[in-house]
Amino acid sequence: IDLYLELHSLWQPEAAHQLVKEVERFSLSWVEDPIRADNMGQLARLREKATMPIACGENLGSGANGYPAMIEQQAVDVMIMDLGWCGGITDALPIISASDEAGMTSAFHDCTGPVSLAVATQVSLASPNTSVQEVARSFWHGWYPQMANGYPDLVGGVLLANDVPGHGCELTREFLSSARSTVRSSLLK
Repeated sequence: IDLYLELHSLWQPEAAHQLVKEVERFSLSWVEDPIRADNMGQLARLREKATMPIACGENLGSGANGYPAMIEQQAVDVMIMDLGWCGGITDALPIISASDEAGMTSAFHDCTGPVSLAVATQVSLASPNTSVQEVARSFWHGWYPQMANGYPDLVGGVLLANDVPGHGCELTREFLSSARSTVRSSLLK
């Protein structure tokens, strides 16, 4: 199996360097978020020294706030995005293209809901340099089915998109009518 190490950006640069060196013997697929994504210089130095891929970026926010610098400084091997946090598909597409041109791969984060997972899966499938679509299995088995139908199916570790037009995901009537849900509608004029 492929092993990934998630460090949640909780490490100082020196400690991250030491930890990455120690785990090299496990031939990890990547080390994710070893240090904060906004510390590009240190992230780039860590990447230069590491023998396995460094992945980072899901929490950078809107595309203009960090991805161009991450790409320009070659700070990571794998650029991770969350479509709900990076500015949506419109901002993600040029970022994906720029990362591809820079020789990086991209991957998508999943922790923001079944619709986000469905959209990110479609973008992943359409992106030539996407390596992984993350799935938060505890959410997928937990609250995702309470909220929606039609999000990608997880079978044997493989995420399968459905063949419905668009992203295929629909919020359930029960979720939309729940007293715990707030529904806002906008009309285009």
